[in-house]
Amino acid sequence: MRYNDMATNEVQSVSADMLAIPVIDVGDGGTLRHAALSCARARALRDDCLTVFPRAITPFLPALDGVARRWLTRSRSPYVPEIAQIAATLGFPGVWLLNNSYQWGCTSLAREEEGVPWLARTLDWPFPGLAAIRMSSAQRAPRANISASPGPVMPAC
Repeated sequence: MRYNDMATNEVQSVSADMLAIPVIDVGDGGTLRHAALSCARARALRDDCLTVFPRAITPFLPALDGVARRWLTRSRSPYVPEIAQIAATLGFPGVWLLNNSYQWGCTSLAREEEGVPWLARTLDWPFPGLAAIRMSSAQRAPRANISASPGPVMPAC
């Protein structure tokens, strides 16, 4: 497989073993079922993402979650109830904070190229464990089956 490196605009090759991404079947349970089935992976993701901060930040995660939750609520995000359910299901702090990391710092680009819309995201975050915990989800919907490949953020994202 080949992809276009957004930083250098060069075509790069990806080895086949990098493409093996586990798929979890969440049925019609959506992101809440994904969270329930992936609690250990979500905790590992949270722990890996927090390695860029000093350990002393850990006790402040509930307060940082509160800041992130209030920001989303004031922004009138339609996802607040869903994220609240996921945070309650997972039962550990950091869900709100890491969900908001997408809004606050995700590196992405939306553009039109040759008449086709593109959404490009880079995985340039310095979290060495992300590759080990990546996954995709398959779910059923009233009119179609959906295959989703969320970015390396909490299951809600």
